[in-house]
Amino acid sequence: MTDINTIPAGYKLLQAHLILRHGDRAPTSNIYSSPPSSSSSIGIAASIKATAETSYWTAQMPSPLTLSSLSTMFPVNFLDTTDTNNFSKLENTNKNYPFGLLTTRGLFGTFSLGAALRKLYIEDNDLLPKQESCTANPHSISARSTAMKRTVQSCQSVLHGFCAPSNSNELGVVQVNVETGKALEMPNFGFMREKCPALIKQWQASLNTEHSKQVEQDTTPLVQELATFYPYLRSEGMSHTSKLLKAFDHFKTHQAHGLETAQGTRKETMSELKTWARDHFWRLYANQHAIQTTLMMTRILTAMENRVLNVNDRKVPRLCIYSGHDTTVMPTLATLMLVNPTPDEEWPPYGAHVRLELLHKEYEFDAAAPKHFVRIVYQEKSIIRSMDEFKALILSQRTMNFVEECKDSDASEGINPFQDNR
Repeated sequence: MTDINTIPAGYKLLQAHLILRHGDRAPTSNIYSSPPSSSSSIGIAASIKATAETSYWTAQMPSPLTLSSLSTMFPVNFLDTTDTNNFSKLENTNKNYPFGLLTTRGLFGTFSLGAALRKLYIEDNDLLPKQESCTANPHSISARSTAMKRTVQSCQSVLHGFCAPSNSNELGVVQVNVETGKALEMPNFGFMREKCPALIKQWQASLNTEHSKQVEQDTTPLVQELATFYPYLRSEGMSHTSKLLKAFDHFKTHQAHGLETAQGTRKETMSELKTWARDHFWRLYANQHAIQTTLMMTRILTAMENRVLNVNDRKVPRLCIYSGHDTTVMPTLATLMLVNPTPDEEWPPYGAHVRLELLHKEYEFDAAAPKHFVRIVYQEKSIIRSMDEFKALILSQRTMNFVEECKDSDASEGINPFQDNR
């Protein structure tokens, strides 16, 4: 098995792309609390649990000074300058503090990833200079993020570990480019809503299939059971899907921190929720992954081709980072054929990432042999394809008539299929 922490012997690293799910985070909601827009009392015992939940996750948050320092080192730049709501879109993801936000553990995990990539790419393989690695050439790093605090901070933290800035001259040179509006390219709900509303309509239609109706019927007892422990799930205005997602989110964030769930819940509940989530989302991506990843993968392929054709051009980036969600990583895995998008596939954990490494190989005796390759790494497994094979794979998955296939004026508004589970 190939060691993913080294570049294979005989190859030279030319460029790398990192597609990242943000690090560890707090649950998106406090489901011990009252349902949204409810004025009914949940009782003293439930209120105590809700307060304890808030207190725990508040204690897991990074300090404001740490986050401010990251923003000074790697400031935010909004790609769509015509969107006047850029700043508020990003800040609104902070309004439910501490819920939905990156934890100190998440910050450390993404920093550690950046430091590990620094050793592999810079110290061991000279992708960038060892001193002023990310600032000697301001074009050497390209970093993009969705417009959420947890993805922006994860990106900043990876850059902190990778760039290892050591003096004030290195502050503020590398920016985190945030996607909103016309600049959306990474798969996620914002992308679906703004760039491809037809995907939302497809998702809504999938909820009316016989399979989905049967799944809802089968999971209704589970939702009713959970609602006896979690007041938030008693909401009359919340969809069945949303309740399951909120419960799944609560259980997996608690599991990640070794926390107990509500007294009386069963040990099997997490497994039941995960089975439902994998069925729901992998079925979605089996049909949609190609169109969801078209813009991002086109950008990646173009960057690789530019590096091959203009090997000495300093304006072609050496490292490109795409900081997103599980809903970014999952369709990417399907497009790259690293998984077969069925309900049997696992859910990407916090910090899960795909590495695409452009490699060059010289052959002493065969001048006609392929010279450029792409190593695809996910978790502990890797595949090396020739550049021609990689290009053929991406082109075979790419949606050529993207604008036409994505049009659907009736689907521009709809329920978020991810319900902030990301």
